[in-house]
Amino acid sequence: MSDAESWVDSLEPVSCDEKCISKEQKTLATLVQQIDVHKPEVDTMNDSAHDLDDLCDDVHVVQAESKDANKRWEVLTANLTVRQQHLDSVSRLVEQLTNQLQPIEERLDEAEALVDAPFSNLTDADKGEQELRKIEALLSVLKEQEPEMSEVNDNLSLLMQQVDEKTPHATQVRAEVSQADQKRKDLIDKLNARKINLEEDVKHARVFQGSLADLQAWLPEAAERVSAQQPISTDPETVRKQLEEAQVLKDDITKHRALFQTAENADRS
Repeated sequence: MSDAESWVDSLEPVSCDEKCISKEQKTLATLVQQIDVHKPEVDTMNDSAHDLDDLCDDVHVVQAESKDANKRWEVLTANLTVRQQHLDSVSRLVEQLTNQLQPIEERLDEAEALVDAPFSNLTDADKGEQELRKIEALLSVLKEQEPEMSEVNDNLSLLMQQVDEKTPHATQVRAEVSQADQKRKDLIDKLNARKINLEEDVKHARVFQGSLADLQAWLPEAAERVSAQQPISTDPETVRKQLEEAQVLKDDITKHRALFQTAENADRS
């Protein structure tokens, strides 16, 4: 019993390192098992002390020794039980924090990869809209994580109340939670900024694609009209018609030059 008492007296505050917790739980389980093995000996001692009441002149000495041994036994078993419950509580909180943080951090990594990725082809509106949908989905997930993050912080507070928060492992756990919380907030801001920029890019890309499509449809027609022009006639009436046709073609070219400029500006935006 003295060895077990010495072990209990030498205990330091419970660590929040899973390996340390597991190691101590195994040691504690072994001690509890050993103490349970000796329980019959305590019962035998108590029975013997009771039997000696009528046989010994110094019965008070025997009773005092028996009382002291029982008291030590009770204190030891109580301390071991309390320590076991403490370890189990800390272990559950650490496991819970780990399980809560893992999916949160996975989503944060996914969002970070998207934020840091180069922009898609700025003239491809469809790809831009695909990325917009990804951003909106991630923003929704990150915002929905707020209650989960709040629960993580609550569990962290509970954990810090049960361990020495000045230890390196406690500091590390606290830092991990704090970093995840701040990272989530930063990524929401960055995703919102990227979303605004991308929406503008998609708008310009739509203008570019529309203008380009119109130009591509018009160019063969314009080329055909140019090639269909006849040599200048000597007949005044024919010349008048040729001039009218030339003016219409010129106006059409001017109109589509403006369309080309619109497409070019959209491509540069």
